[in-house]
Amino acid sequence: MTRRGARLVWILAASLAATACGLFGSDSSEAPSPVTLDGTYVGSINDSIAGAGTARITVVATGTSLSGTWQATFANASNNASGTLQGTFTDTTLTATFTPSVSGTCPWAVTMTRSGATMSGTYAATNCNVARAGSIDLKKQ
Repeated sequence: MTRRGARLVWILAASLAATACGLFGSDSSEAPSPVTLDGTYVGSINDSIAGAGTARITVVATGTSLSGTWQATFANASNNASGTLQGTFTDTTLTATFTPSVSGTCPWAVTMTRSGATMSGTYAATNCNVARAGSIDLKKQ
């Protein structure tokens, strides 16, 4: 092998090694890491009875199941509510039951769509004599 041929082989080997080690950076076409569902989300709630307020949920996901806590705070504190949540999720949809901590209070059936660090959706009271519904818009903290 000539000197020139040996030099070309060495340059090619060094380039391949540097690429394998990531010295030339990563492929910019790689998708960014997905936002995990676990965490605390805070935002607005608009309730058919209580009006506008603030919502906060904390979620822990295991597989496609989720659990956590929720809180809704309104101008009239007698409308405030909090409790636990149980449900399921896919990449983009969360379906849960929000169960209030006050015994005898109606649970809410909640469906939200997730996009990155935000979730928004609607809810309605279930198994209840009171028609209560609304919307929720949240952002991960």
